[in-house]
Amino acid sequence: MARHGRPTKYNAELPKQIRRLYFLGWTDPQVAEFLGVSERVFYRWIARYPEFRQAIKDGKAPADANVAVGLYQRATGYAHEASKFFVVDGAIVEQKYIERYPPDTAAAIIWLKNRQPGLWRDRLPERLDDQGRPAEAEGLKELAAAIRDSPRDPDEKPNGLPHPVIQ
Repeated sequence: MARHGRPTKYNAELPKQIRRLYFLGWTDPQVAEFLGVSERVFYRWIARYPEFRQAIKDGKAPADANVAVGLYQRATGYAHEASKFFVVDGAIVEQKYIERYPPDTAAAIIWLKNRQPGLWRDRLPERLDDQGRPAEAEGLKELAAAIRDSPRDPDEKPNGLPHPVIQ
């Protein structure tokens, strides 16, 4: 049976090309535009051609790994050897030193939200108790009680009275 319509732009060289583009951080819409096809056609190629799909995975994996390493280093702090150059008595002198970067709070939050979303997400999932009311987060009652019963002054003993802020 003869096929009708425009001939496909897909060819055997495309997987090699797109692997490189994904390694450089390109997105699906950018690659589709580069190839001169719609996103719909692009996703159809992913479904139809296993070598095309694999090339995308092969290109994304090392790029994502490099970003993950960089984000991890930013989150935990890191150090590397560096050099400064000076002119001393008309001669150029190289001085090696260790450049240190402190941990970055924003990077740590991003890392934790992605690695442990149940513990670090911004919004807790909406849960209802058996009567249809919003259920409190696990441990929230205990935390509130501990804060309420804790002394305001380190030398002051808990007296069982409600905390002035949490009632």
